[in-house]
Amino acid sequence: MSDLKPSEMRNRYSIAARASLAHRSKHQSGKDNPNYKGGTLDKSGYRLINMGRGKQYPEHRIVMEKHIGRPLLAEETVHHKNGVRDDNRIENLELWSSRNPKGQRIEDKVSWALSLLEQYGVPNRPFTASDLCMAASCGF
Repeated sequence: MSDLKPSEMRNRYSIAARASLAHRSKHQSGKDNPNYKGGTLDKSGYRLINMGRGKQYPEHRIVMEKHIGRPLLAEETVHHKNGVRDDNRIENLELWSSRNPKGQRIEDKVSWALSLLEQYGVPNRPFTASDLCMAASCGF
């Protein structure tokens, strides 16, 4: 048995425990942890990236903004195709828009569709003036 008194044993254990925790927190957390994938997860499962000054930003939005080369608009959201909220590979992400036309008249819907084309382009090619002329010749 040890020659230490019980109070000395408690102090000795406490010092060792504190040193272990300090070592773990210094060498096993964040980037030093082998399981670290960057950022933290929020309560909904989205990965957050520290942007400095205590600000955290959803990683999937950062990835999409870099991909499209501009900040996301307020009405735009990023959808995870496979439903896994921390899978932020660009091939798993889709840009969605929640903007809807204000009116229900055909003219309003066509006008709204043309504004979407101007903003986002035609799939697989940019929107051009000839697209607008073609739409105008349809009588709208």
